[in-house]
Amino acid sequence: MDIRSRLKVWMIEGAIRKDGLRRKIVMREMQKEVDNIMEQDKKWWKSKTIIFNLVSGLVAIGASMQGQDLPPNVEKMFASLVMIGNVILRFVTNTSVEKSVK
Repeated sequence: MDIRSRLKVWMIEGAIRKDGLRRKIVMREMQKEVDNIMEQDKKWWKSKTIIFNLVSGLVAIGASMQGQDLPPNVEKMFASLVMIGNVILRFVTNTSVEKSVK
C-alpha cells in the first residue's frame, strides 16, 4: 500500500473513533462545508426572479386599471415575455432564497 492510501486509511480510522483528534478535524471540515452551503441562501428581496415577477404583476395590474382593454395580441406578447424572462432567470440563478423567516 502506498503512502497516500495508508494516509487515507489512517484518517478514516481516526474519523470513526469518537475521541480522536482526526475526528475533530474531519467534523470541523464538514461543518465548514455545511456553513458554506448555508451562506449561499439569499434574502427574498435579492432574488431577480421574484423582483421580475413582482414588477410584471404590477405592470399587468396597472394595464388592467387603465379602463381600456388591451388588444389580445399585446396580452399574449406580455405573457410570453414574462415566461421567457422567468426561464432565462431560472438558468442564471445559482443561489436559493432563504426558506425560513427569522
